[in-house]
Amino acid sequence: MKKNTKSIKVITLLIGCMTWMGVQAQEPVTSEDIQQERTTKHTLILNASPGWITSKVFTPHIAYSWRFGMGYNLGYRYLPYYGFGFGVDYDYSQTSYPIDYWYDDTIKLHHIEASLIYGGHIGKTWIATVEAGIGYAIYSEEGESHGGFGWKSALGIEYLLNRSVGIGLDIQNHKATFSGQKDFNGNDSEYVNGFSRFSINIGIRYHL
Repeated sequence: MKKNTKSIKVITLLIGCMTWMGVQAQEPVTSEDIQQERTTKHTLILNASPGWITSKVFTPHIAYSWRFGMGYNLGYRYLPYYGFGFGVDYDYSQTSYPIDYWYDDTIKLHHIEASLIYGGHIGKTWIATVEAGIGYAIYSEEGESHGGFGWKSALGIEYLLNRSVGIGLDIQNHKATFSGQKDFNGNDSEYVNGFSRFSINIGIRYHL
């Protein structure tokens, strides 16, 4: 019985010493370390993008501006805890314009862009970003399509629900220029020469 008691005491003492040595070997954990663990640098983004084509669009009877249309956005972002990062985005939107009582013309816009991003954490649960991007834009309607130069600017804010998921909102402006074409009446038209679209992107952020 005494031998068992001594063995238990020795084992308990050894476990206590090993635990104390392990604690001493660890570096102290700071509040910054805890914040760093709350998110990762790689983020997938999925947005719904209600927006307006702010540039004029000419039809045979009227010129439209600030015409509403829905869009979608899919993106990838690399951003450190705070500082510069980069992103890649694909944006799609479509907007309909009445041509007459029976027919609507639908304009579809595609943007593929690379962006320079600056931003990072504000406290433990918020991320703010500002970005500027350039890329390739495609305009299509009536079965025809034209490619050209596109660029964008955006401001964003995100709330982290947990380490892996956040919800975000971006205010974004897209611009695109295309080769000169003719409008419905055969006149030179900014309808095809270029577009400007303002959108509000609302969606989910997945931190990998």
